[in-house]
Amino acid sequence: LLGSSEYTKHGGGAHRCELCGKGFKTPSQLKWHQASVHRGEKPFQCPTCGKCFTTKTNLKIHTSVHSGERAFQCPQLKAQPVPFILTMLCHSLSFWNCE
Repeated sequence: LLGSSEYTKHGGGAHRCELCGKGFKTPSQLKWHQASVHRGEKPFQCPTCGKCFTTKTNLKIHTSVHSGERAFQCPQLKAQPVPFILTMLCHSLSFWNCE
């Protein structure tokens, strides 16, 4: 059984986007896809700088830019703190495993 992201990635799902044909497992996933991808909606706005994001998680990650918080260590970046979880995810999906 595929996880939700794999299910969507491989075009599965009964809920299809009329614009691009991608399939989604739930109506809410389809609704989010249409709003963020096709209409460009970014409902989560940073109160400090006004930059907008498609998800609350991305906004929370972004706020570390303003707070100076560097909670994540990446051994591939010579143990320098990195502000974004996404940087570590990119590494772990390629050649390195940042923990």
